[in-house]
Amino acid sequence: MRIKTEAIGKTFNGKEVLKNISLEIEENRISCFLGPNGVGKTTLLRILNLLERPSQGKIYYDGKIYQRIDRLSLQRRMVLVAQNPVMFDTSLYHNVSYGLRVRRVKDTKRKIKQALEMVKLSGMENRSALTLSGGEMQRAALARALAIEPEVLFLDEPTHNLDPLSKEIIEDLILRSKAESRRTIVLSTHDLLQAEKLSHKVYLLKEGKIIQEGKAKEFFAFPSSSFSAEFLGIENLFKGRPIQRNGFSFLDLGKLKIEISPLEKIKQKDEVYASLRAEEILVSSQPLVSSARNSFQGKVIKMKNKGGLVELTVDCGIPFTVVLTKRSKDDLNLELGKKVYLTFKASAVHLMDSG
Repeated sequence: MRIKTEAIGKTFNGKEVLKNISLEIEENRISCFLGPNGVGKTTLLRILNLLERPSQGKIYYDGKIYQRIDRLSLQRRMVLVAQNPVMFDTSLYHNVSYGLRVRRVKDTKRKIKQALEMVKLSGMENRSALTLSGGEMQRAALARALAIEPEVLFLDEPTHNLDPLSKEIIEDLILRSKAESRRTIVLSTHDLLQAEKLSHKVYLLKEGKIIQEGKAKEFFAFPSSSFSAEFLGIENLFKGRPIQRNGFSFLDLGKLKIEISPLEKIKQKDEVYASLRAEEILVSSQPLVSSARNSFQGKVIKMKNKGGLVELTVDCGIPFTVVLTKRSKDDLNLELGKKVYLTFKASAVHLMDSG
């Protein structure tokens, strides 16, 4: 099912929680609403699933505006799994069968068996659903949704606060469900790794608005604003003045000028924002001979272990964050106060707008 919205808005008690939301959910793809808590992700999912009415705007399903489609028949083609699903005070089997019984579907035993196998809860059919763990309960809710074989599956923070095993099972199931059933899946999350792993297209929300959208690969590589870059966890964010000298482009950061790719659409602006991923920076004890256009000497002022990696802060007039392996750190004999060289390409510096 293809879903399209035009200028959707939603107001609760005078407060505007969604503003001018226009998007297209691609058929047989996984789309993700990404953003911090409270930006309207859940409300948007509920509107698309017809559980809430928008205050303004239009929604189309397979090219037809929703007011002209039988609401009940349309809703039966979709299902929303809530962040905190409700379980009835009965067996797991009867909880999973609920949607099938409401729809008066035949051959329920086979469908329930398949759904429970998919979420790895086989053999627990007679157990009280209220005794399930949080992860098991979320998997049971997903089994209940999958049993009715929906065309569109909406998932609201599907792995929020779950144990690692349940999280892995649910993420693998989402990918399998899309691949094997060619199902359209729309999920909300604030988990960056999950969004990058699962999604085909990502929409980033801020204060009820979509501020960036795009295919997942490009989305995570090229943030469009300082907010996007900060939310995505890009370590090095700068604000400077773009200049050109002798045919080359630079970003003047005051104490430092870094070379950037040739200026185009933003060259007329007085100030721009830039991001530089920590993994794009090479660390060496001597100047490197390479094609990279930026090389600066600095002093290590902070070191922090991050799992199997080490995060350095190097003062080159302005602080840079660098990530390297523990082995590289040991090979370079790095310690606080040591002088090192940082090298990175002009193309690694990504220019963007504020906001």
